[in-house]
Amino acid sequence: MLLHKICIGFALLLMALPQKALAKSTEIGVLEEQCEPRGLYSVYNARVRLAFTSTGQSWKAPEPFVQDIDTLKSAPVKFAGKKEWFLLSHNKTIAKVNSKGVEEYDWYRDIGTHQLLTALPAEAKGPRTGTYAGWLGCPVRKPMVLSTTVPAKDTENWRKEQPAYLPTQEIIVQIRRSIEDFYQDREEKPREIALSKKDLIVKHQFGSESNKKLVAIQLRPNVHVRDAAGAPDRSLYWFYVDGGTRVKFIGRGLVLVDWADYNSDGYTDFLFWIDDNNVSGYLLTWNKFADRVSVMWNNY
Repeated sequence: MLLHKICIGFALLLMALPQKALAKSTEIGVLEEQCEPRGLYSVYNARVRLAFTSTGQSWKAPEPFVQDIDTLKSAPVKFAGKKEWFLLSHNKTIAKVNSKGVEEYDWYRDIGTHQLLTALPAEAKGPRTGTYAGWLGCPVRKPMVLSTTVPAKDTENWRKEQPAYLPTQEIIVQIRRSIEDFYQDREEKPREIALSKKDLIVKHQFGSESNKKLVAIQLRPNVHVRDAAGAPDRSLYWFYVDGGTRVKFIGRGLVLVDWADYNSDGYTDFLFWIDDNNVSGYLLTWNKFADRVSVMWNNY
């Protein structure tokens, strides 16, 4: 009788816990299109990159691999086996797909990828652009999120908006700080870059139900700022605006891929593509952009 009462009490306790405390274990993969230039032609194939895992409110990425030949040969064992995924666009499930590990990896950048076993639906066959091409520069389709669980409804209701946000002085300060090693015109040494609000343009804007904003800001071409490689800076500078003038700098050189409450904890998760010279990867941020984790690789 006592054991029966304890079991009932434990069950009632579980029912009383907040939903986010009972979040399921979730894995996120990314459906990528791989392009291999071969002379006048390019060979394309789809693959799945195993990216992030959540067992509650936090996310983690696979441990980085040491880049040596022995590690390259042994890596397939760590990512062996089959997985079933939900192919997502925001909170919408497009299809179910399957993947499995490969027998060998040819390149370090391939570590952590699976072979795709399922034919893709039309919704996954968008136009090829250079946005997600990375260092190799071969146009590919936009990556798509794969999840082992169906996301919960996005209670924050983030959606794309027509750009109308006006950059603040705090945003100018943070952009200056992030490009302090960049060059203006053809100066031999970096110098402080003079920026004003008229030098900035809001390229993308997203808003939530509670009027929070996510904005991507770009320097106008006439600013003549060059990055560390000497090329004109056309980076997107992402900021989270939590009402008024309070802003949080998320990063530069990012492209927003998708967003949803992937681990059903009540908060929206945002997945970005990272394109930084010879380094590519994904950044996942959550908890109102307070927490983040990334998976990255060199493109060779």
